[in-house]
Amino acid sequence: MCGLPARCASFNDCEVRQILDRVADKWSLLVIAYLEERTLRFSELKATIDGVSQRMLSRTLRQLERDGLVTRTVYPTVPPRVDYALTPWARACTREYGTAPGTANPHPRFCSRALR
Repeated sequence: MCGLPARCASFNDCEVRQILDRVADKWSLLVIAYLEERTLRFSELKATIDGVSQRMLSRTLRQLERDGLVTRTVYPTVPPRVDYALTPWARACTREYGTAPGTANPHPRFCSRALR
């Protein structure tokens, strides 16, 4: 069981597991934590997150955008300006779960609906 009796047959079927599979890697959590504070450009994220490579940050942002957690806004300027921000439901999830260790709520009602 996954700690939510009668809600899932195994930890692999659990809603919490589905959410953690999406965002619980090292870089995703850091990106979400920094975007929770404000909208940032790629270069600002790269400078803020110590140790992340440009390739890994790009992959992480693409995956978070694909999962509906991050929006990418491109402005037609020279050079092009690209801003990253959390989506409204990602903000709701961070309020529900928190991004700091130990702040998670074990009942992921709102967030799990968006992952289906």
